[in-house]
Amino acid sequence: MIKLQGLTTEQRLAAEALISDNGDAQQLTVDCQQGAPGICLTRTGNTGTIIFGTQSNLMHAVALYSGLVKEEHDFEIKQATHFDSLIAMLDVARNGVPTVEMLKTYIRKIASMGYTELWLYLEDLFEVPEEPYFGQGRGRYSQADLHTVAVYGEQFGVTVVPAIQTLAHMHNALKWDAHHAVRDTNDTLLVDAPATKTFIQHLLQAATAPFLTNKIHIGMDEAYQLGRGGYLDQNGFTDQQTLILNQLKMVVEVTESLGLDPYMWSDLWFTFASPKHEMYDPDVHFSPEFKAQLPKVGQVYWDYYHEDQATYLDRFKQHFELSDNVVFAGGIWTWSELAPNQSKMLATVEAGLSAAKKANVRQVIATMWFDDGAEVPLVQLGTVCKHLRPINITTM
Repeated sequence: MIKLQGLTTEQRLAAEALISDNGDAQQLTVDCQQGAPGICLTRTGNTGTIIFGTQSNLMHAVALYSGLVKEEHDFEIKQATHFDSLIAMLDVARNGVPTVEMLKTYIRKIASMGYTELWLYLEDLFEVPEEPYFGQGRGRYSQADLHTVAVYGEQFGVTVVPAIQTLAHMHNALKWDAHHAVRDTNDTLLVDAPATKTFIQHLLQAATAPFLTNKIHIGMDEAYQLGRGGYLDQNGFTDQQTLILNQLKMVVEVTESLGLDPYMWSDLWFTFASPKHEMYDPDVHFSPEFKAQLPKVGQVYWDYYHEDQATYLDRFKQHFELSDNVVFAGGIWTWSELAPNQSKMLATVEAGLSAAKKANVRQVIATMWFDDGAEVPLVQLGTVCKHLRPINITTM
């Protein structure tokens, strides 16, 4: 068993949990010291050192060390990080709701690979006291469940962040008559309605209360029918760019009142500005005046398809026309088959993350969607996620 010295009790317990997950290791003593960001690992015989920067660095270092000692008697490894935040986004809203214990296991898995955040894509899978039909019959998490997960993540250097929807992808909530007053179409909320603001206030308060961070993802993607249902009947035609901007300003007003740091998907700015109604239209550009009128929201560029760096670099330039706070989200391809499509994932993720480094994007996300019924077993994802790790580190 590896004996760790120089850690606090909390650090040692978290580290020992990861060592236990990795199975038995040889008997040796390792001196742990906190230093600059990144990790430095050495072993000579039955002694060694771990130098780490952050809690997430320590978790990655311990997991890596406990694996190396099974094969290497002497080694020296140095790794430096490329990104400020390495994020795993886990979709729990597609009829495959993980238990709290499974989420704890998953947190240990991603912590061992150096991830700093876990974004839980919840949709309606969280308890909202004022909205009893929200998530009804869907296996939603209680406030206590989510708080337990958030506290557990902190032990391993993983900040757990809620990711919800505040515009579209709301069909599971809007199917209930109780939410008729906030329904535009069967998937999209009714913009500019007083009832919608109240509804959003309830959602944001409930979505953030269990967590230990002020960071939140507010969704707002793929609202293609925005303004084409109840809104059209009540107010007549309004262009969709105006509607999403109105909704965003209202949502951000609420997030500011709650002291939150919001992020959103960026695709609709491009879709609504495109004459072809094309997502991430390469011919779309935004003026400084347009950028200035947008609320301060992180813009998350998601792209799971391109295999060339040039496309990503062009899209990053367009995104910096929208915001100085640009995040890249690649896809782990867990949604198209019964097993992850690793060849497609590796090609797109390597191109996207390499471009993100060149563009000086500081936060990156590995998205794990479970469209069409969550057919890919969650236990496979710990193996799939490891392919992001070499992109985030440099071995010196």
